[in-house]
Amino acid sequence: MAALAPAPTAAQGDESHLPKAHSWRQWLDREAWRQAIIAIPYLWLLFFFIAPFLIVLAISLGTAQVGIPPVIWKDSFPFGTLDNYAFLTQDDIYWQGYLNSLKIAAISTFFTLLIGYPMALGIARASGAWRNVLLLLVILPFWTSFLLRVYAWIGLLGNNSWFNHGLTKILATFFPFWIEGDHIQMMNTNFAVVLGIVYSYLPFMILPLYATLEKLDRTLDEAAMDLGSKPWQVFKDITLPLSVPGIVTNPAARYSATLLTTIGSRVSSIRKKGASGGSVVGGVSISTPCS
Repeated sequence: MAALAPAPTAAQGDESHLPKAHSWRQWLDREAWRQAIIAIPYLWLLFFFIAPFLIVLAISLGTAQVGIPPVIWKDSFPFGTLDNYAFLTQDDIYWQGYLNSLKIAAISTFFTLLIGYPMALGIARASGAWRNVLLLLVILPFWTSFLLRVYAWIGLLGNNSWFNHGLTKILATFFPFWIEGDHIQMMNTNFAVVLGIVYSYLPFMILPLYATLEKLDRTLDEAAMDLGSKPWQVFKDITLPLSVPGIVTNPAARYSATLLTTIGSRVSSIRKKGASGGSVVGGVSISTPCS
């Protein structure tokens, strides 16, 4: 007698055998709330991040006019024109501005990492009470407006500020051959832009690095020390390689390359029209070298 074949059973998670009303009710009970929560940030990015970029792209393919709207498009396909992009290659100020912006962003990223890594490592190795205090000091600048903090540097770097005069006197005492005049020209220079970027985005470098360094297993360092490694060898062979993911994925390291061309308008306002050191791309102006 032939063996009876087992009755087919529905695969786990397969709800095709259930009535549609029952499947819909199960989706509302189990998956609807989770998918709705996930959809909120996607909708936010769609309407407030991707849509503005698409609008700017459409404007860039149009032709400027004096009127409303300020841009017009062709009546027939392909509707747009690439004349605006061709104009970018015809004027040196644009590509020089972009190259100078990338250079400043690379320098800013380097100094932000150079300053932020030791600070993050020190916070991660501090005791519990001191760690909370140090983290508070890192987060404290966020309690003040970003715009106010940047414009405060404008007052400090000005030719008539107490900081400028004090620094000039100190340098004139020890390095008189470096100083000419009664002040140091710091405003309207690349130095001011780099300083503003490093100061403003240093917390964004410290906090992710701290999160990575704080999770490292300290017993690895102790084992290396027991085997005769010196502190600098432990850092080079263990701590630094294990913290590379935090460096690579750090927001400051990833976004500093586009800082001046995207969100660097307030920082680049430290150097306005008539600035020396070449042009930069920012929301405030494209500066031209002094004549």
